[in-house]
Amino acid sequence: MQVFAKISNIAVEEKRMPLAQHSGVSASKRSRWLLEQLNNAGAVNTVDAALHWGCSRETIRKDLVALEAQGLIRRAHGGALPAGSLTPEAPLESRTSHLEEKLRIAQVALEYLEEGATVFLESGTTTGLIASLIPPDFRLTVVTNSLPIAHTLMSSPGVTCHFVGGKMRRVTQASAGYWALRELDDLAVDIAVLGTNAISESGELSTPDTDEAAMKARAVNLGYRRILLADHSKFGTRALHRYGTLSDISVLITGKEATDTVESITGHHPQEMRFA
Repeated sequence: MQVFAKISNIAVEEKRMPLAQHSGVSASKRSRWLLEQLNNAGAVNTVDAALHWGCSRETIRKDLVALEAQGLIRRAHGGALPAGSLTPEAPLESRTSHLEEKLRIAQVALEYLEEGATVFLESGTTTGLIASLIPPDFRLTVVTNSLPIAHTLMSSPGVTCHFVGGKMRRVTQASAGYWALRELDDLAVDIAVLGTNAISESGELSTPDTDEAAMKARAVNLGYRRILLADHSKFGTRALHRYGTLSDISVLITGKEATDTVESITGHHPQEMRFA
């Protein structure tokens, strides 16, 4: 449902909604503005909205609660997204869709791993498949924030694996947060192999979680060559936290299923594209 479908109903409620204590603007007017921002930008940030109206964050949060109750938006950490547009973050063990495509992507990505190189493998199902495909006698130094990837690489005698410590996220089985970011500050690798939750129509990369977004933003700048792995379902979607664009990426590897979608992206583009 488009967020503007019920905007007219908000005006009816205007007399029943309190005025903001600091901005002197009716809740109805703020709500219409919030919906317009969602329709135009695809997301609303609570802090930015409070600064725009000169009111408290709590005032904006109350506006968002009211809009969510009407089914017009879906609140997320730090703001809101249009109803039905949120890209959910599924637990790692349940990410079983598009496995055949992901395996093809992982096989192509393996071609970019030069023997003796230092590689950062970010948490994810496709990056996890790469770890399982590395030949036993292939010499690599791998840094990862993924517990499953680290566990897989323990059985690869040619791989020296370094695990990035930090707060463990149960949903991804990966480390994130302050300690993990501090460790990444001290690293520089030849190749960073990355994943993403969402790639918008304009080529922006985003993820639902704040800590995950900070890790991804740091990882994008970690490697001399940055390889992004994304199956076709990631394109044309948005999550709450933007952390980079396709122009930050050296090589984008996706499935042939995404050929038309990738070619239709406007704005940002990677240096190289491969279709598996």
